[in-house]
Amino acid sequence: DDLYITVFGTPQPPTDGNKYHWPGNIKKYEINTDGTIVGPGEKPVVDKQTGFFSGTARDFWSNVVDGSDVTLGGAANEIPAPNLRKVYTDVGGTTLKDHSVAVGNTDITGEMLGIDASSTITRDRLIEWVRGADVDAAVAANQGLPRHQMGDPLHGRPATVIYGGTEDSPDLVLFAVTNDGYLHAIDTDDGVELWSYIPGQLLRRMDDLYENDPQPAKRYALDGNIRVYKSDANNNGVV
Repeated sequence: DDLYITVFGTPQPPTDGNKYHWPGNIKKYEINTDGTIVGPGEKPVVDKQTGFFSGTARDFWSNVVDGSDVTLGGAANEIPAPNLRKVYTDVGGTTLKDHSVAVGNTDITGEMLGIDASSTITRDRLIEWVRGADVDAAVAANQGLPRHQMGDPLHGRPATVIYGGTEDSPDLVLFAVTNDGYLHAIDTDDGVELWSYIPGQLLRRMDDLYENDPQPAKRYALDGNIRVYKSDANNNGVV
């Protein structure tokens, strides 16, 4: 009875609609026995008069009433702290740790991140930003805190995989992609990101995402439905 919905919005003000970053999120609700979509306490989340999210709606991963606000609640606000977040790419050495999008991965260069003479950020600060840090916080002490932003999953329907657990408590992971270039793996119990992956080809877009200047057209990165491939060669149910 769980329902996972991807949501997105255009940048504000509307005249900036073609900026690189469009806000997005993934929210968790439930469907009760009569087909009503509900949040915590079985409170309906859809306004019957408008057909849109109610202003008093709250998703199961949110600590606040998030209503129709894309940026509130959901998985975006459960992204781990930048220093704890696991962000990977296919640039680096031979081990998984070597492929981290981290300052210590010297195989990731400023040029590879799209930094050029017109850039306003350094390589190290941009990597921290990619990891989710609010590097431009007005108070210096807050510059390592998470900015809780997720890109738009415009045409990307998520998919879930059960890795084990029990019928009442499955080990369930949700996978979703966004046009900021991330594949997110999310724990469906609490909405916390387990890890994310940025294809190496998309690292060059990171400076443009940070600068977030208006664009002549919508920019896409990872923008399609996730499909699950299950390989059970001997059909014994064990993968």
